[in-house]
Amino acid sequence: MTRIPDFTRIDLPDTDLPHIDLPDTDLPVGNPAGVSTNTLPSKMTPEGISLPGLPARDQANRQPVIDGQPGIAPFLRGPYPTMYA
Repeated sequence: MTRIPDFTRIDLPDTDLPHIDLPDTDLPVGNPAGVSTNTLPSKMTPEGISLPGLPARDQANRQPVIDGQPGIAPFLRGPYPTMYA
């Protein structure tokens, strides 16, 4: 049982899923209550990272999009992105 299986020879089921059209909705992002973001206290994480209280919509749209998922290479997410490098 020490033999490594060859996953390239496994037939996988068809994964073509139908396209689902979602309605265009304006989801609440940022500050739905209209509270000034300057009055909300920042929060300190256990790792010592200061997080702002609540980002405004224009601040949320400026954030870069990370191309990856947690736990899947290239391990760019989480507080320790270089722990697997």
